[in-house]
Amino acid sequence: MTTSSIQRRLALLLALVAPLPTAGDLQQAFEQASGQALTPFFRQWLHRPGAPQPRVAAASAVASGGGYRLRLAVTQSAPAYALRLPIELNYGDALESRTLSVDRAQQTLTLAVDRLNLAGAARRRYGRCRAHRRWR
Repeated sequence: MTTSSIQRRLALLLALVAPLPTAGDLQQAFEQASGQALTPFFRQWLHRPGAPQPRVAAASAVASGGGYRLRLAVTQSAPAYALRLPIELNYGDALESRTLSVDRAQQTLTLAVDRLNLAGAARRRYGRCRAHRRWR
C-alpha cells in the first residue's frame, strides 16, 4: 500500500466520523438567518420531553354590541408550552379559521364573533379539541 493510498483512506475515514450537526448548530444557523434569539423555542420543542396537549375545557358566549364574545377556557399541562393554536369556528354553513396565542397552563381567551349559530363551536384543526356545545 502506498503512502497516498493510506492518506486517501485516512481522509475518507475522517470524513465518515466527522461530527454531525447538532441541534445547537441548527439553532445557531436559524438565529443567524432570522436575527432573533430562539433559545425559548428550541428549549420548548427540542430539549423537553413530550408534546403539548392543549384542550378547550369550557366555552361560553355573551352578547356584545352587534355581535358576541366567545370565551374559551384552554388548559394544558404545566409547564405550559407557548403555542400559536389554530382553531376553526364552525357556523354550520361556513368555517372561519383563527389563530390564538396560548402560553399558560390555564388561560381564558376571548374572541369577537359576528354571529352565534356555532355548530360544534371551536375546535383545533388538527384534532381532538372541541367545545361540545351548540349556541344559537
